Order: sequence, then structure tokens, then C-alpha cells
Amino acid sequence: MSNEYKDWLLDTAQEYVLENEYMRSIEYITVWEDGYLALGTSIYGDKVIYFIWLDDLDGWCCNLIEVH
Repeated sequence: MSNEYKDWLLDTAQEYVLENEYMRSIEYITVWEDGYLALGTSIYGDKVIYFIWLDDLDGWCCNLIEVH
């Protein structure tokens, strides 16, 4: 994969969780397995961790891993 495509995937994953109001802000995001782990603040002010991935059939998806 080209670096431009990797950057686009990362940017798009961040936009997905922010625009769909899963998270209010992202403090840290990293590549993990076939997706990304994003640590940040939920729209309710809780600290959250989401796993975000690009599914071949459904497009961008995310799963809440933990809430603090």
C-alpha cells in the first residue's frame, strides 16, 4: 500500500467516528491488526477506546472496546 492510501485510510477512520458521534475527540490513534485503535473522549465525556475497521461489505465499522 502506498503511504498516501494509508494516510487516507487513517484520516477516513477518524472522520467516521467523529462525524457519526461515537467520539467527540481523538487523543491517540494507531494501526492495530486490520484496523485502528482510537483512544479519546465520547460525546458524554467518558474516556473510550474504539476499534475501527473498513469492512468489504459494510464500509467503515467500529466497536466500543472500553469505557472509563
